[in-house]
Amino acid sequence: MKTYRIFVFLVLATGCTTPSIVATQSIQLGDAMYNQSQYEKAIRHYEEYLEISPTLGLYRNPVKEAEVLRKLAHAHATQGRYSVSSGYLNNAMAIDTTLGNNQLAIAEDFRQKGLLEAYLGNYLQAVKYLERTIWLSEGMEKSIKDTKKLSLAETYLSLAQVHQTMGDYKEAKGLAEQANTIFGSVSKGEEGKMECFLLLGAIAREMSLPEESMKWTRQSMDMAKRLHLNTARQNQAIGDIFFLKGDYEEGIRYKLEALKEARQANIVPQVIAAYMRLGDAFMQLGDKQKANDYYQQAWVLQNGIEDDSVSNTSLRMRLGDVEGSLQKYIRSGSQIGAGIVSLKMCLRYINRENWDSAQAYARQSKFFFEKAGNNEGVAKANLTMATLLNKQDRMKEAIALIDKVKGQTLQPDLQWQALYQEGIAYEALGDFEEALKAYEGAVGIIDAIRGNLTIEEFKSLFADSKVAVYDRLINLIIRHGQGLGLTPDQVATQSFDYNEHSRSRAFLDMMGNKKISPKSNADNQLLEEEQLLRLKIQQLIRELDTNPKANRQVLLGGLKEARLSHDRVVQEIKLNNPAYATVSGVVPPTLLDIQSNLSDDAAIVEYWVGEEALHIWAVTRDAVKTKSVEISKTELARQITLSRRYISAQLPQPATNTLQGLYGLLFEPIREFVEGSKSLIIVPHRSLHFLPFQALISKEKKYLIERYVVSYAPSSAIWRYCNSTSVPNHNKFLGMALGGITIGDAPPLPGTTEEVEQISKIYTEFKTLEGKEFTESEAKKEVANYDYIHVATHGRFNSREPMYSYLLMGNSNEDDGKLTVTEIMDMQINSRFVTLSACETGLGGLSEGDDLIGMSRAFIYAGAPQVVVSLWKVDDATTSWLMTRFHQYVRGGARVSESLAHAQRDLLNQEVGTSQDVAGALANRSPEQSRTPYYWAPFVVIGSDK
Repeated sequence: MKTYRIFVFLVLATGCTTPSIVATQSIQLGDAMYNQSQYEKAIRHYEEYLEISPTLGLYRNPVKEAEVLRKLAHAHATQGRYSVSSGYLNNAMAIDTTLGNNQLAIAEDFRQKGLLEAYLGNYLQAVKYLERTIWLSEGMEKSIKDTKKLSLAETYLSLAQVHQTMGDYKEAKGLAEQANTIFGSVSKGEEGKMECFLLLGAIAREMSLPEESMKWTRQSMDMAKRLHLNTARQNQAIGDIFFLKGDYEEGIRYKLEALKEARQANIVPQVIAAYMRLGDAFMQLGDKQKANDYYQQAWVLQNGIEDDSVSNTSLRMRLGDVEGSLQKYIRSGSQIGAGIVSLKMCLRYINRENWDSAQAYARQSKFFFEKAGNNEGVAKANLTMATLLNKQDRMKEAIALIDKVKGQTLQPDLQWQALYQEGIAYEALGDFEEALKAYEGAVGIIDAIRGNLTIEEFKSLFADSKVAVYDRLINLIIRHGQGLGLTPDQVATQSFDYNEHSRSRAFLDMMGNKKISPKSNADNQLLEEEQLLRLKIQQLIRELDTNPKANRQVLLGGLKEARLSHDRVVQEIKLNNPAYATVSGVVPPTLLDIQSNLSDDAAIVEYWVGEEALHIWAVTRDAVKTKSVEISKTELARQITLSRRYISAQLPQPATNTLQGLYGLLFEPIREFVEGSKSLIIVPHRSLHFLPFQALISKEKKYLIERYVVSYAPSSAIWRYCNSTSVPNHNKFLGMALGGITIGDAPPLPGTTEEVEQISKIYTEFKTLEGKEFTESEAKKEVANYDYIHVATHGRFNSREPMYSYLLMGNSNEDDGKLTVTEIMDMQINSRFVTLSACETGLGGLSEGDDLIGMSRAFIYAGAPQVVVSLWKVDDATTSWLMTRFHQYVRGGARVSESLAHAQRDLLNQEVGTSQDVAGALANRSPEQSRTPYYWAPFVVIGSDK
């Protein structure tokens, strides 16, 4: 009945056209879509033909039906519908076997069956089908008919692809070359040659021959473009080659292009592969969160296709199902897959300190890689075994194995890791000179890789996973400097230089290069996509804020996906912007340059929090000294957390005890070196960023702020850059306050209106934006025109996505009312300083490379040489008073850090004048409670000390 209805519809729709003509047109339309990779449309036309074909009587063509069935099988396979594909292919085989007189068609059936098994990861079964195809095709290379030659060449190519996936490179290369020769002898063999070049490039890449791999892959790319074919796989392959060479940024650029083309072609397995490979890329860069986001996007698509496909096994491995993936790869005959998973199992057991199991899997991994002839895999296996040997105190064996690794790999990422493990081994053996040479060699390679990166977030991510190298190097110089023939001054200088070399480098490069607008020179299509995604994000945020009945889980899921897509598009815009090619790595200023910028009464106190020790440098205009304290990173973080907890709870005695203890750890060791100083520039590290140093208490029961003016900087180099920034010599004040309005679930801050109005009275030229007037759009418009900017509102830190942390403001048609870190960095600020009188605006995301991602860094990059931020929330009355008194000192001519110190001392000593609000806030407290840092210590100055 269904067939009859379709037939009647087609007759009515086509007037006098006969069914046979309609059938022919369906095939022609299907072929047109098929050749353009529009497989879903092709499927519809082919299925129309199959519906009509049984009604054609004498005009029915079984050979044509089988051909269409094969095309349907392939089209469904491209969409990941492998069981459907298998059904169509079985029907084609039944027709061809019944007819029995078309050897070419039967051979093609077996070839497609082999490919289908390969898609499902059943490589051994795939080889059987493809070898049967070659047996059926015997003698075809001598045929004068191009169709028969093409069939044989395609079979050789398919078999080569399967052998390459299994890791049998020698066999794969021979078959690919045979296929290429035959394709070259026929008139329509160019597409086949393109596939051969792509495969030969992949084989060369796996055999650690990047230049040969690039040559073949570029040729494949050029041919694909000439043939107007999708180049997603070529882009993916070129991206892999750049990663092999250590050029991660170029690699990601090509991988993003691969994803874009795969999505445009709507070839689902290619899209899944593109997401997975992007996940791998970000995992190698060090961004596990973004890697997992890409893996999850692949997983969503994977759930819509066959469960037993090869991409499913690969994805499950990446998401943690390592044991199940290993068995699947071994059964399928994939040497490379088995080698990779065995290596992951080894690392899992190393983390569990199960050395025997780890060693067994390391050897198994090496066996699989050696069997495949995969040099990089063998190098990774040997490096992992060397790491294991180091952990077992078998250092001499580790060194011997590392020597092999250095000769086996050209990959910079493996080379620096090998040198790092070599340094660990030599250090344990007491050969400190060789250890120093190895660590410095590792740092040199890391710097070379980093030099290829121009985008700040990539630089920061890359630095995160390399901190351990610097930690070892700094520790070695400080602990064993005498054994290395260094004087105490040389120990202090060299260790300080490496410490500076490692920290906040991404931010330093941003400060040292001309500010680039990512969207300048951008492709219009990318700009439009970015704008649409930005609007979608704003719409979802508004819905979350204003619609209490909305399904929050659905909206939050949509927001996460939109932000990930937005990040991807922005990265693509940056990677395609030629201006970024001019970005150069900034060489940190020398110690001498930093010292020459210090005043006679100022000192820098810089910290390095190592795994097992704390290192401190005291830098004055004419000397640098270093001290070490035996305390683990974990214990120090615990003590800082306790101190903040006691301060927040306003518990005077516990707070005093912890702050005295921290004074003894952090300041007492270098106190004698800074005795002549009045100002301290604190350069914290790791958890120390969240400690108010001004609240440390000496043995004499004095707070540090009572003896010194305290300011902060991300690094000495960044302090030096901020110090060279020119500042305006005007006195225009812009005050912005949330006031008494409620936005979403954020409560009003009525005291902020009074705060801004009181401060504005100090200045002759001022403007205030309060309540409903205080919108994100107005703030963006006004900030460039004022010398002093004061923002009193809620600040929200997003620990998972720090760049989406924001200051809360009113929304408008143009903006969502959430001024994010990313948006602040795009602004142009010309002020002397910015004050953020909001909830915990000093907190930010801290990368392992010690790039503090938060409001302070964003405003410094936007142009403010100094930012005043808060480390915790305090009540309105004391904040208002403290900020007003601070601005009074600024207007009186004091430096910003001095002004804040004076205001904090006044509040500490309860010299609050006639302020009834502050007096009232302190009235019900004991003298000890009133002096706790909770009230006076939350605000800090970050940046230069002009």
